[in-house]
Amino acid sequence: MSSALVVEPRKEMVVAAAGPLMNLALCALALGLGHYGIWHEVWGPFFIQCNLMLFLFNLLPGLPLDGGRVFRAYLAQYMNLPAATHRLAVCGQFWGVLMVTLGTFGLMGHWTGLDIIATGLFLFYAARRQKMEAPYLYVQHLASKNRDLEKCGVMPGEVLVARGEVPVWRITQQFVPQRYHLVYMVDRQGQYTGIVGETEVIRVLLEEGAHTPLERLKKGF
Repeated sequence: MSSALVVEPRKEMVVAAAGPLMNLALCALALGLGHYGIWHEVWGPFFIQCNLMLFLFNLLPGLPLDGGRVFRAYLAQYMNLPAATHRLAVCGQFWGVLMVTLGTFGLMGHWTGLDIIATGLFLFYAARRQKMEAPYLYVQHLASKNRDLEKCGVMPGEVLVARGEVPVWRITQQFVPQRYHLVYMVDRQGQYTGIVGETEVIRVLLEEGAHTPLERLKKGF
């Protein structure tokens, strides 16, 4: 799936859901053809069984499966994309290990073949790759948000409150897609000391480093 969709959670949710829904549609088509006598006694049930298994498999909440993408899109409304991606990639690795384990026991008991083990290994390494790529989504996320703001001139906002000594990287961890953030700065007594926009926080992060305290931005007030 295109990385451009990842930074647009609503679109990614719709596109990711299309895969499992297509499996159900194919099952319905096969049953409809069977109703009119267009049916094979062996391949018909096998076709439906395969699509139902793919439907259930793709619904598992872990990357890179469609279920994981839908769940990531949901989580991205409440946390930043790298964190959501890392969480769902770990889930994907868990499902991969579980499949390899069950597939191994199934092979020993002659219940399954090597296909279950191979699928589990593929899922584990694909999820591992997703986890390694998670930090790069941060840059794509910020770039896409800037483009949206320039294009539309307006976007929904979110308010954050942080103490001045907090490093800017911790602030950016709270940034979510398709929202522009305003950060209210307070001192140790909780008194308001200033307000700064998301753009300035990101600029300081890139120019002065991730551990720069938020109060450093006071010079711009």
